[in-house]
Amino acid sequence: MLINSHTSINVMLTLSAPGSPINELIAEQRLRPVFQPIIDVRARRILGHEALIRGPEGHALEMPTALFAEARQSNLLSELDLACRRAALLQYHRLGMSGSLFVNVNPNVLLDHRHPKGSTRRLAEALKIAPEHIVIELSEQDAVHDTDGLKAALTHYRQLGFRVAIDDLGAGYSGLKLWSELQPDFVKIDRHFIQRLDQDPVKREFVQSIVALARSMDSKVIAEGIETRAELEQLQAMGIYYCQGFWLGRPAAEPISEVPGYVPKSTGQLLSHSQETIECLIRNAVAMDINDPLEKAFERLRADDRLHSIPVLAQGMPAGMLHRARVMELYSTPFGRALYANKPVARAMDKHPIIVDRHTPLEQVSYLITDDDNNMGTHQHFIVTSNGHYHGLGSVRGLLRTMTEQRLMQARYANPLTQLPGNVPIYRKTDQA
Repeated sequence: MLINSHTSINVMLTLSAPGSPINELIAEQRLRPVFQPIIDVRARRILGHEALIRGPEGHALEMPTALFAEARQSNLLSELDLACRRAALLQYHRLGMSGSLFVNVNPNVLLDHRHPKGSTRRLAEALKIAPEHIVIELSEQDAVHDTDGLKAALTHYRQLGFRVAIDDLGAGYSGLKLWSELQPDFVKIDRHFIQRLDQDPVKREFVQSIVALARSMDSKVIAEGIETRAELEQLQAMGIYYCQGFWLGRPAAEPISEVPGYVPKSTGQLLSHSQETIECLIRNAVAMDINDPLEKAFERLRADDRLHSIPVLAQGMPAGMLHRARVMELYSTPFGRALYANKPVARAMDKHPIIVDRHTPLEQVSYLITDDDNNMGTHQHFIVTSNGHYHGLGSVRGLLRTMTEQRLMQARYANPLTQLPGNVPIYRKTDQA
């Protein structure tokens, strides 16, 4: 029914170049998406998947290189681009996927006056896919001649809630100019700079410069093309944690839902300038069991206006977090109390809170929180564990305040010429040793 509801899209796709192989694949809906995972190796979670399009198995246009070359020759890039987006969103919906969906878009297609406007939004709405889950990934392989027009088009997408990524940074035409003009949410470093990164100091300098620029422009860096464990560990040491590549997961029709067990954990030791751990910020907070009724949580929140977060446990292990705003929202609806009072707290809890071990360095926890768009600005606390069991709560505000104080202290005693630690922190470290 969803497919039939988008007949205007289908008509557009079949009008041009009748009888061409591309048009046949589009009209018969034979394009098939495969999904490659993008992994947050520090938080050990799947950030999302990039949707890559293939033609039918064994077909002359099975591989994307041949598929898009034929589309260019037939002047059907816009039609193919739209069909690829449509196939990716439909399969994302059919498989019940979660996380971000990175959808490749040729930037010049967005500038094509023949390209239908609003089709992605309408399809996302029909499939009930939240726009913030969709990332428009622009390839840098083609020259962009109208940067202002592209910027205006992307501004419209962003106003609708979509996010933007630049693919293959360093491999194409516009490079840093396009990055500075568009200010994307994500920047994907071209695989050329990732291959044998652990063996090439020049590549490491390039990558480190990209990381520094990204932080100043509030863009998240994704390293793609990772093919060895050594490359991944080098990226972790440089503070890059959003990773993609064959070593982490090949494109597949069935997307993975968990981080492979062989992926090494990130320690964050090379990034941390302080040995202080999150234990210094822990405060005791009474938790609730996952089977407790929601009415019990509501009464606790109503009795204490300062209570904003309640950890939820299952056999002593963290299972989620209840947030005041969510509980009050449910109870504010008509018949909300009658509907939810006897339901377990699991129905209203955040199932993906930030959970850290009590020995985690402060700086690593800070990166975890500020790099997570889903938590920053909305969640006020995170769960702290000891040997996997609940240990207490940590305050996001307290963590950021402590980190700011540490940075000010470092700056106060740093050598003004070299910015290296001055005598006071050196003596302090010596005394500790």
